[in-house]
Amino acid sequence: MEKIFIVGGGPAGLLLASKLSERGFKVTLFEEHKMI
Repeated sequence: MEKIFIVGGGPAGLLLASKLSERGFKVTLFEEHKMI
């Protein structure tokens, strides 16, 4: 399983994390703020 790290929890980062997760990637999302 590939590991993917995404920096930024804006609309594009969230969509990318969702789509990659659906395809079987292990996704870690980093966001500067406590809430997305």
